[in-house]
Amino acid sequence: MRGYNATFKTADYEWVAKKEDVKAILTVRDNADKYVDSWMVAAPFIDILRSAPFKWFPTVETLLPSFESEFQNATTGDKPDMYMDRDALKETYNEYNSRVQKGIPEERLLTFNVKQGWMPLCEFLDVPVPEGIPFPHVHTRAKLEGEMFFYRMLTWIWPLVLMIPLHVALSLRLYDKWLGRPKLSPLDKTTKRADPPRTLPIPL
Repeated sequence: MRGYNATFKTADYEWVAKKEDVKAILTVRDNADKYVDSWMVAAPFIDILRSAPFKWFPTVETLLPSFESEFQNATTGDKPDMYMDRDALKETYNEYNSRVQKGIPEERLLTFNVKQGWMPLCEFLDVPVPEGIPFPHVHTRAKLEGEMFFYRMLTWIWPLVLMIPLHVALSLRLYDKWLGRPKLSPLDKTTKRADPPRTLPIPL
Protein backbone atom coordinates (compact mmCIF):
# COMPACT_ATOMS: atom_id res chain seq x y z
CA MET A 1 0.00 0.00 0.00
CA ARG A 2 1.17 3.51 -0.71
CA GLY A 3 2.58 5.40 2.22
CA TYR A 4 3.86 2.28 3.97
CA ASN A 5 7.41 0.99 4.16
CA ALA A 6 7.23 -2.78 4.38
CA THR A 7 9.79 -5.54 4.62
CA PHE A 8 9.45 -9.26 3.89
CA LYS A 9 11.48 -11.80 5.84
CA THR A 10 14.40 -9.40 6.21
CA ALA A 11 13.84 -8.59 9.88
CA ASP A 12 13.35 -11.18 12.61
CA TYR A 13 10.17 -10.97 14.66
CA GLU A 14 12.29 -10.33 17.78
CA TRP A 15 13.50 -7.11 16.18
CA VAL A 16 9.89 -6.14 15.40
CA ALA A 17 8.87 -6.84 19.00
CA LYS A 18 11.35 -4.22 20.23
CA LYS A 19 10.18 -1.50 17.83
CA GLU A 20 7.04 0.05 19.27
CA ASP A 21 6.30 1.98 16.06
CA VAL A 22 6.41 -1.12 13.82
CA LYS A 23 3.40 -3.27 12.96
CA ALA A 24 3.69 -6.90 11.93
CA ILE A 25 1.51 -9.10 9.74
CA LEU A 26 1.75 -12.85 10.23
CA THR A 27 0.24 -14.63 7.23
CA VAL A 28 -1.21 -18.05 7.98
CA ARG A 29 -3.10 -20.84 6.23
CA ASP A 30 -6.35 -22.48 7.36
CA ASN A 31 -4.28 -25.05 9.23
CA ALA A 32 -0.85 -26.67 9.23
CA ASP A 33 -1.90 -29.40 6.78
CA LYS A 34 -3.00 -26.81 4.23
CA TYR A 35 0.35 -25.09 4.59
CA VAL A 36 2.26 -28.34 4.08
CA ASP A 37 0.12 -29.30 1.06
CA SER A 38 1.12 -26.04 -0.60
CA TRP A 39 4.73 -26.22 0.49
CA MET A 40 5.24 -29.71 -0.91
CA VAL A 41 4.57 -28.30 -4.38
CA ALA A 42 7.20 -25.57 -4.01
CA ALA A 43 9.86 -27.42 -2.00
CA PRO A 44 11.36 -29.39 -4.94
CA PHE A 45 12.49 -26.06 -6.41
CA ILE A 46 15.70 -26.34 -4.37
CA ASP A 47 16.50 -29.68 -6.04
CA ILE A 48 15.82 -28.18 -9.46
CA LEU A 49 18.34 -25.41 -8.79
CA ARG A 50 20.94 -28.06 -8.00
CA SER A 51 20.34 -29.75 -11.36
CA ALA A 52 21.73 -28.96 -14.80
CA PRO A 53 21.52 -26.52 -16.44
CA PHE A 54 20.58 -24.22 -13.51
CA LYS A 55 23.55 -25.22 -11.34
CA TRP A 56 25.91 -23.80 -13.98
CA PHE A 57 24.40 -20.29 -13.79
CA PRO A 58 26.55 -17.86 -11.77
CA THR A 59 23.44 -16.21 -10.28
CA VAL A 60 22.11 -19.55 -9.01
CA GLU A 61 25.51 -20.41 -7.55
CA THR A 62 25.50 -17.11 -5.67
CA LEU A 63 21.93 -17.36 -4.37
CA LEU A 64 21.84 -21.10 -3.64
CA PRO A 65 22.99 -20.81 0.02
CA SER A 66 20.17 -18.33 0.67
CA PHE A 67 17.62 -20.62 -0.99
CA GLU A 68 18.89 -23.60 1.01
CA SER A 69 18.53 -21.64 4.24
CA GLU A 70 14.96 -20.61 3.37
CA PHE A 71 13.76 -23.90 1.87
CA GLN A 72 15.47 -26.38 4.15
CA ASN A 73 16.53 -24.76 7.42
CA ALA A 74 13.83 -22.19 8.12
CA THR A 75 11.00 -24.60 7.35
CA THR A 76 12.31 -27.42 9.54
CA GLY A 77 13.87 -25.69 12.53
CA ASP A 78 17.41 -26.24 11.19
CA LYS A 79 16.85 -29.86 10.20
CA PRO A 80 17.59 -29.54 6.47
CA ASP A 81 17.24 -33.26 5.71
CA MET A 82 13.59 -33.08 6.84
CA TYR A 83 12.47 -30.43 4.35
CA MET A 84 10.07 -32.88 2.67
CA ASP A 85 8.84 -34.46 5.91
CA ARG A 86 5.23 -33.47 6.63
CA ASP A 87 5.45 -33.88 10.40
CA ALA A 88 8.62 -31.78 10.67
CA LEU A 89 7.11 -29.08 8.48
CA LYS A 90 3.87 -28.92 10.48
CA GLU A 91 5.72 -28.81 13.78
CA THR A 92 7.96 -25.95 12.65
CA TYR A 93 5.02 -24.05 11.18
CA ASN A 94 3.00 -24.22 14.40
CA GLU A 95 5.98 -23.42 16.61
CA TYR A 96 6.96 -20.39 14.55
CA ASN A 97 3.45 -18.94 14.52
CA SER A 98 3.20 -19.44 18.27
CA ARG A 99 6.54 -17.69 18.89
CA VAL A 100 5.54 -14.71 16.78
CA GLN A 101 2.14 -14.37 18.45
CA LYS A 102 3.72 -14.52 21.90
CA GLY A 103 6.65 -12.28 21.04
CA ILE A 104 4.85 -9.34 19.42
CA PRO A 105 2.20 -7.39 21.36
CA GLU A 106 -1.31 -8.13 20.15
CA GLU A 107 -2.07 -4.51 19.25
CA ARG A 108 0.86 -4.48 16.80
CA LEU A 109 0.31 -7.91 15.25
CA LEU A 110 -2.23 -9.03 12.70
CA THR A 111 -2.57 -12.77 12.17
CA PHE A 112 -3.92 -12.73 8.65
CA ASN A 113 -5.31 -15.31 6.24
CA VAL A 114 -5.53 -13.94 2.70
CA LYS A 115 -9.00 -15.48 2.40
CA GLN A 116 -10.16 -12.71 4.74
CA GLY A 117 -9.62 -10.13 2.02
CA TRP A 118 -9.15 -6.39 2.42
CA MET A 119 -11.17 -5.65 5.56
CA PRO A 120 -8.95 -6.90 8.43
CA LEU A 121 -5.80 -5.74 6.66
CA CYS A 122 -7.11 -2.22 6.05
CA GLU A 123 -8.50 -1.92 9.56
CA PHE A 124 -5.16 -2.94 11.01
CA LEU A 125 -3.29 -0.37 8.91
CA ASP A 126 -6.02 2.24 9.45
CA VAL A 127 -6.66 2.85 5.77
CA PRO A 128 -9.89 2.70 3.74
CA VAL A 129 -10.83 -0.45 1.86
CA PRO A 130 -10.04 -0.02 -1.87
CA GLU A 131 -13.23 0.38 -3.87
CA GLY A 132 -13.71 -1.73 -6.96
CA ILE A 133 -10.33 -3.45 -6.56
CA PRO A 134 -10.44 -7.19 -5.83
CA PHE A 135 -7.97 -8.55 -3.32
CA PRO A 136 -4.83 -9.79 -5.19
CA HIS A 137 -4.90 -13.49 -5.93
CA VAL A 138 -2.04 -14.12 -8.32
CA HIS A 139 0.17 -17.01 -7.28
CA THR A 140 -2.39 -19.81 -7.26
CA ARG A 141 -1.49 -23.43 -6.64
CA ALA A 142 -2.23 -24.30 -10.26
CA LYS A 143 0.17 -21.60 -11.42
CA LEU A 144 2.84 -22.82 -9.01
CA GLU A 145 2.46 -26.40 -10.23
CA GLY A 146 2.78 -25.15 -13.82
CA GLU A 147 5.97 -23.28 -12.98
CA MET A 148 7.50 -26.32 -11.29
CA PHE A 149 6.63 -28.51 -14.30
CA PHE A 150 8.28 -25.99 -16.64
CA TYR A 151 11.49 -25.90 -14.58
CA ARG A 152 11.60 -29.69 -14.43
CA MET A 153 11.18 -29.85 -18.20
CA LEU A 154 14.26 -27.64 -18.60
CA THR A 155 16.31 -30.10 -16.54
CA TRP A 156 15.16 -32.93 -18.81
CA ILE A 157 15.52 -31.34 -22.26
CA TRP A 158 18.70 -29.28 -21.91
CA PRO A 159 20.82 -32.08 -23.51
CA LEU A 160 18.91 -31.43 -26.74
CA VAL A 161 20.80 -28.15 -27.05
CA LEU A 162 23.94 -30.25 -27.58
CA MET A 163 22.38 -33.24 -29.32
CA ILE A 164 20.52 -31.44 -32.12
CA PRO A 165 23.58 -29.72 -33.72
CA LEU A 166 25.55 -32.96 -33.40
CA HIS A 167 22.74 -34.91 -35.05
CA VAL A 168 22.50 -32.41 -37.91
CA ALA A 169 26.26 -32.50 -38.53
CA LEU A 170 26.32 -36.31 -38.49
CA SER A 171 23.32 -36.52 -40.80
CA LEU A 172 24.92 -34.20 -43.37
CA ARG A 173 28.12 -36.21 -43.31
CA LEU A 174 26.25 -39.47 -43.89
CA TYR A 175 24.24 -37.83 -46.68
CA ASP A 176 27.41 -36.73 -48.47
CA LYS A 177 28.85 -40.23 -48.10
CA TRP A 178 25.68 -41.77 -49.54
CA LEU A 179 25.91 -39.48 -52.60
CA GLY A 180 29.56 -40.41 -53.07
CA ARG A 181 30.82 -36.87 -52.61
CA PRO A 182 34.55 -36.74 -51.75
CA LYS A 183 35.36 -35.13 -48.44
CA LEU A 184 37.35 -31.97 -49.13
CA SER A 185 39.89 -30.63 -46.74
CA PRO A 186 39.76 -26.94 -45.81
CA LEU A 187 42.77 -26.38 -48.13
CA ASP A 188 40.96 -28.07 -51.01
CA LYS A 189 37.91 -25.91 -50.46
CA THR A 190 40.00 -22.73 -50.35
CA THR A 191 41.87 -23.67 -53.50
CA LYS A 192 38.70 -24.54 -55.32
CA ARG A 193 37.09 -21.25 -54.41
CA ALA A 194 40.22 -19.34 -55.41
CA ASP A 195 40.52 -20.83 -58.97
CA PRO A 196 39.05 -18.43 -61.56
CA PRO A 197 36.44 -19.84 -63.95
CA ARG A 198 37.76 -20.99 -67.34
CA THR A 199 36.45 -19.11 -70.37
CA LEU A 200 36.87 -19.58 -74.12
CA PRO A 201 38.36 -16.78 -76.20
CA ILE A 202 35.79 -14.82 -78.12
CA PRO A 203 36.71 -14.47 -81.84
CA LEU A 204 36.80 -10.93 -83.17
